[in-house]
Parts: sequence; structure tokens; C-alpha cells
Amino acid sequence: MRYFFKLVFWGLLGLGQAYAHPIDKLIDDKLPYANVSIMAKNMATGDVIYQKNADRRLMPASGTKLFTAAATLFQFDENHTFPTTLSQQGEVYYITFTGSPSLKKSELKTLLTHIKDKPKKIVLDTTRFESPNYPDGIQYDDLGWYFAAPDTAIMLDENYETYEFITGKKPGKKIKIKAKSTEHQLKLINQVVGASPEDAKHHCDLNVALLPENTLKLYGCLAVRDTPKLMMLAIPDPLYLAKNIIHSSYKDVPIELGATPKDAKPLYTIPSPSITELVQHMLLVSDNLYANALTKQLGFAVTGHGRYKEGVFAMQKILAKNTSVDFSQIKLKDGEGTRYNLVTTNQMITLLSDFYQYKNLLPCMGVSGNLQDRMKGSVLEGKVHAKTGSMQDTSSLSGYIDGAQPVVFSILINGINQPLHQVKNIEEEIVQALANSSAGVL
Repeated sequence: MRYFFKLVFWGLLGLGQAYAHPIDKLIDDKLPYANVSIMAKNMATGDVIYQKNADRRLMPASGTKLFTAAATLFQFDENHTFPTTLSQQGEVYYITFTGSPSLKKSELKTLLTHIKDKPKKIVLDTTRFESPNYPDGIQYDDLGWYFAAPDTAIMLDENYETYEFITGKKPGKKIKIKAKSTEHQLKLINQVVGASPEDAKHHCDLNVALLPENTLKLYGCLAVRDTPKLMMLAIPDPLYLAKNIIHSSYKDVPIELGATPKDAKPLYTIPSPSITELVQHMLLVSDNLYANALTKQLGFAVTGHGRYKEGVFAMQKILAKNTSVDFSQIKLKDGEGTRYNLVTTNQMITLLSDFYQYKNLLPCMGVSGNLQDRMKGSVLEGKVHAKTGSMQDTSSLSGYIDGAQPVVFSILINGINQPLHQVKNIEEEIVQALANSSAGVL
């Protein structure tokens, strides 16, 4: 009899594998070689709707910003700002930079107009943030691009500038690079040539080398195209940029670094947007500069040192007090989401369950942020609030599905061997399947 049942069992397997949930088949069919972790819960009952490898530690990429956002919102009053202040003591003027990631070059120029007499010297106070200016997990080949701009106390127009790369239609010719702004400060050494799409894909890359005095050397190739390609290049030395802006108004005035005296008289202040606005911007467009700036702000607020390591220490301390996240199960190394961060969907769900009051700060499917163009026209348009994460071989999506009984979910996918946009489409299929099955518990 036992032998008979074995024959029946293996016979059924031969006819086709049985799946407990449509998502299992979806993963087997479309992500057969990827490392996948998923968890979803009914927020009203706490019942698990679906889980797969929920305790496996994977890279969340920019999903890490959910931890940064939560810690920041729990630590600071919602109206807290990071002001940039002009002060005076005698003939010396001080500009105190407190790490506002939203400060603009135009605002710094406005601040300078409030210097009424010729200064003996101008002192720049950048003591809020300490080096290093890049998190440990940043990749070397990201340096020079806007998403890897340095996080110093001075941040002007997010420490990047935008350029048009004009290839022309014929390969082999040097491309043209045109600044979008007439007030650009980067110096570019252009050694880039146009190449056929095939050559650009298999034989050469566009590379950036950082040189002194905000000089970038660009070399390699770029695939030819009919229209200009917009690219954003990082400003490697924001202090050098600030000095140039100040010298344009005060050429012969010495500029030094130092701390602002406590008895210096404040003359003019540029407030940053509120904490809530800063966090929302970070989440909507997945802004690395904002994430790392907020991490350093947390470090300064808790330990008195505006560094990444202290920032992560502060994040864990704040979240241990305000959430049920088990930090023995995950590893946080920075606030933006480099490869050094590892989390589980189980712990991501725990964080999100305590973050629910802030869900409207997240991108909304088909409506806002970097989910604006996804699932448009579907039944879930406007009903999913979630944070994305993307690297070359990593994708994640974690958030909430609205409904009479809301669903909290987290999807982490590592080891991708197909185009990222295809994986994003699979994520959407998974979210739809979770929404379809949310009424029952499997």
C-alpha cells in the first residue's frame, strides 16, 4: 500500500508541481535563479498572508531609507529645521552650515548680501558634519555621479550639476557636453567619444575620474543617439564651490574654516524645510544625499558627532526605543542603502508596522515619487504606498496596500540576472497577488 501511494505521489509530480500560492509559481517561473524573500501581513489581525524566506538576510538597497526615515521622525520634532546662519563678531563674519541638504547656491548668494561692511575675513563653520564624506559601502565607479555626491556640512543644489551629453549620429567622434546652467562650477575634461550601441554595450563604458578643484575627467564612450542625454555629475569638493561663490562677491577677503563663537551676532538665517518635508523628499525620489545627511544629523543629535558610524548607532538606539525591530537579525551600515546593509522581510514588516502613521510620506503607486509611472490604470493605482530599492542586481519594494484591512508587505530580490525593469514588473505582479489573497490567511 505504501508503495502504491509513493507511485501516486511521484506520478502527480510528473504531471506538474502543485503550488500553495500563485506567488510560488510566479517566483519559480520568472525568478528561478534569484534570491527572494517576501512577507505580508494583515495589519488588522496580524495574520500572515504570505511568506517566503522571511528570515533570510538580503540587501534592501534603498529600502534601507525606511530605517533612516523612521529614526529621523521619531527623533526630531516635525517642525525642526537645519538653518544656515550668517553671524558677525567685530569685522569677522561667520557662515554656519548645519548640514541642510536643501540649501541652494542662490540662497547662499542672498545670504552674502546681508554683509554690510567689508569683512576682515569670512569664516565657514562646517563643524556639524565630520569626514568621511562617503559611506563605507559606496562603490568606486559611482563616484562622480549625482547619486554619490559627498555629504559635507556644505551642500549646494544637492552637490551636483546637470549636463547635456550630445553624441551626434556617427560613432567615433568626440561628444559635446553642455551645462544646463550658465552658473556651473564644475570643470570638465572631456575625452568621451560616441560609439555604436553594440560597442557601448560590450566594449567600453563612460567613466569619471575625480581631480582637484572640482575637476572631472570623463573618458570612454557613450552610445550615439538622436537626442541629448541628460546626466547629473557630482561636485566632489563643496567647500571649494562655496569659496568660489563667496570670492565672486569678496575677491580679496580671506576665507577660513572655524567654529562660530557663541557670542557672535546672528544677522540672517536660511531655514531648511521641516523634518517632515525633508524625509518625504528623501522617500519620494530616494535621495541618497538627503539620506546620508539625515544619518549624520542623527549621529550629531545623539552623540555630538556628525559621522555615519555614529548616525547608524543613533538610528539603532532610537528605533530600539520606538519600534520592535530586532537588530540582532539585521545589519545596518549607512542610511542610504549600500551593499553593506542586510535586512530580513520579517524585520522590515516589524518596522513598517510601527511606521504606519507616516505611510503618506511614501511614494504612491501610479501617483507620486518614483512609483508615479508604475501600475497606472490598474486597480491598485493610488492604493499602494511603498519604498523602492534598486541596484544592479537588487530590487526591493516594501510598504502598504490600502483596504478595509490594510496589508503590510516587503519584497527583497537579490541576485537578479535579468533587466531591472522586468523585475519591477514581477514585483507588481507579486503585490497584485498579495492584494488578491489578503482576505484569507494561508
